[in-house]
Amino acid sequence: AGEEMRMEELFASMDSAVVEIRGGETTHVVIGEPEPSAVRVLGRVENAGAPHAGVPVRFMPEGGASFDRWVFALTDAEGNYELELPAPGVYDVGVKLFPNRPADQSQITFHREIPAVDRYRLDLALPDAAIAGRVDGPDGAPAELVRVTLIGEPEPDTPVAFVELFTDADGRFEFPSLRAGRYTVAAGGSPLTANGGPTFARTSRSGIELQEGERLDDLHFRLDPPSSVLLEVIDAAGAPVAGATVFARDASGAVVDVISPHATGADGRYEYPGLSAEDYTFFARTWESASAESAPVTAERGGTAPVRLTLQPATRLRVQLLAGAGEPLAGGVVVTDADGHEAAGYVLADIMRILDAGAFSRTSPLFGPLAPGTYRVERFGADGSTASLTVALDGEPEVEVVLRPGF
Repeated sequence: AGEEMRMEELFASMDSAVVEIRGGETTHVVIGEPEPSAVRVLGRVENAGAPHAGVPVRFMPEGGASFDRWVFALTDAEGNYELELPAPGVYDVGVKLFPNRPADQSQITFHREIPAVDRYRLDLALPDAAIAGRVDGPDGAPAELVRVTLIGEPEPDTPVAFVELFTDADGRFEFPSLRAGRYTVAAGGSPLTANGGPTFARTSRSGIELQEGERLDDLHFRLDPPSSVLLEVIDAAGAPVAGATVFARDASGAVVDVISPHATGADGRYEYPGLSAEDYTFFARTWESASAESAPVTAERGGTAPVRLTLQPATRLRVQLLAGAGEPLAGGVVVTDADGHEAAGYVLADIMRILDAGAFSRTSPLFGPLAPGTYRVERFGADGSTASLTVALDGEPEVEVVLRPGF
């Protein structure tokens, strides 16, 4: 019986083709899917009608394929680029906004389909809306090297914007090349990188409406001195957990640092810096575990008594988006917990691993790890279609759900 099973498995794994053989002729047979042909892509990147010179252009296959499948080029003085993609298909095309500013996380993303041809021209024009302003310190003086973050609210056919930069010597900042939409801008907190900037209380402005081509120049922040909260992360046995990433959520329900650089030390403790003297809740994550959210805690100058977070097995939630006929469908997805808070939060140290897992796919995004509980999953599309469901998670390594509008 064992031998028969092995033979069945062998035949099941084979590819086959039916052909007609004619006398005196040579018949060519292709078994399996043919290898996709490479595509030479070239084009020009423009910013306000001028060449966008000296910036990287990055092509990432749909689904957040592994880093070794990304393809890069650099625009020349005329904004031109050229590269070879290994195969046709749907790509996220990223263009860096600022040349020669490696500390800034400044990139705009386009979602484009590359056809199966030998050469394909793809010109890219950056949008021309902008948000600019100034950051002052507690004394009212311009604050240099302060972290300023822009996050776009999810849109059906637009990759979510996440741009981070630092103020100049006059405390000024500018987010150029934005699409129309709703944005949140936050200033202050501790730097994501070893930039050496100051730490102030992080403050945000949400619900900023931006029209196509509109420019907002008067966004002003006056930051307070920073407060902090001491956190302690343990496992189910009560042992301290080193390297757990911690997140703070403000009273509005927004996560303070969506991409968090904050992690516990060898003793399982971490003093979360750069907070306002207000109420926050906290949660912790590793690659495979997560804590429930804490009760509200008021941040204080000089820290607080330890807030304990207990890790437990957590679940990565994969959401498959399908059209009515069952084909993959791109769209925006939001996952919220039982309190209606978005289940956002990414670990800075794991960002490449997250990309490799396909977390940012537009047809099958991955969320989590999520602590045990009930979550609402909602999808919305450019055509106005929506679909939603509720899922209960209980520490499974991964759960997959399917959203199909009208079903």
